[in-house]
Amino acid sequence: MPEKIGSKDKVIAEAARHADLKLVINQPAQNFIAEMDALCITSHNESQPLVLFEALAKKVLPVGWEAGDVTSRYGLIIPKEKSPGTLAEAFYTLWSHPRAWDEMVTDKFSLLQNKHTWQAIFDTYRSLYRPYGIGEEVTCG
Repeated sequence: MPEKIGSKDKVIAEAARHADLKLVINQPAQNFIAEMDALCITSHNESQPLVLFEALAKKVLPVGWEAGDVTSRYGLIIPKEKSPGTLAEAFYTLWSHPRAWDEMVTDKFSLLQNKHTWQAIFDTYRSLYRPYGIGEEVTCG
């Protein structure tokens, strides 16, 4: 009986066909983030996707499927029902148009810069607590 080839082996074999692609599997992203253009997030569940924000803070585009708080708001993220082929096609289409790629990265980076600051976080908390007469005393800095 022939040995079954797993998904990881298929990805490794496909990556080997592309000389300009550096595939990194199960290694800390921080060791490679300076070399990355994209970070594939393959989680099935994420409540606060810190790795997504860390990547985007370095202008590395998060790519993957919706999972918890991983949404298209902060990357090239497609619905979880879509196939790997659909994700690959979306990635390739964007990658094939450098100006569109750069615009998406810049837009997502700017959103992160504007929405994920301590000031924005404290403003959100104050707005949540204000109806209860508390929160104004919460300060940032």
